[in-house]
Amino acid sequence: MIVVDASYLRGLYSGIFVAACTMDGAGHIFPLAYRIVDSENDISWTWKSHDALSEIFYTMAKSYSKTEFHNLIEKVEVVDVRVKNYLKLAGYDKWAWSYVTVYRGWTLTSNIVESINAALVSARELPIYDFLEEVRLMFCRWNCENRHEALYTRTDLIGKFQAILQQNEAECTRMKVIPASDKNLEKGPYCSNLYKPKIVLRTYDLPVYPLPHKDDWVIPQEILNEVVLPPKYKRPPGRPAKKERGKSGRDMFEKKSKNY
Repeated sequence: MIVVDASYLRGLYSGIFVAACTMDGAGHIFPLAYRIVDSENDISWTWKSHDALSEIFYTMAKSYSKTEFHNLIEKVEVVDVRVKNYLKLAGYDKWAWSYVTVYRGWTLTSNIVESINAALVSARELPIYDFLEEVRLMFCRWNCENRHEALYTRTDLIGKFQAILQQNEAECTRMKVIPASDKNLEKGPYCSNLYKPKIVLRTYDLPVYPLPHKDDWVIPQEILNEVVLPPKYKRPPGRPAKKERGKSGRDMFEKKSKNY
């Protein structure tokens, strides 16, 4: 699952920080992409601008009947065949109830967003360049720690999933196994490779590069000719964020994951 959410910046130039994150095979936050936009609007969220497709997609995702699902996918084809092809390529089992093959109740979503926002409370008051550098440093630190954990893990699985496996192993000693046929006696993989240390280690193969110095920026002339005005100020909803920083977002996320 990919979680996308936004948080307001508190600096002089305002703006909104948008991040897309998921979880790695050890249950840690894994950032995929992030960006700063002026506000959550149709320009920033271009996929939301097509109301017809958006409504059909969410109905498809929640449909329990494959017959209803395929009736809806035909409507998608009428609107834009490219979207239909993309959804098929992504795999129906990844997002549609009628094709789901595994129970996904253990996958946390809101805690990921809350952890990212909590870890950046103080940084959100910095100028844009400094804020982006703080984000990069934080993600680099997380990636380094997660890679180090995967590198030195010697168990079959990694992180909380090894603990789950051990708990299930202890509980299954009270069960009696009765095979229904010879096929049940064949040895097969008990867990996806995604939760094994070697695969998690490959997740962090790509480095996070630092922002270049301003003197090294290569800016096209058409961009230099543009006059960039500050965004219109809009007071964010809700109470002002607390400036005092407590536990890191990673710590908060992992604590909630253990209690889930």
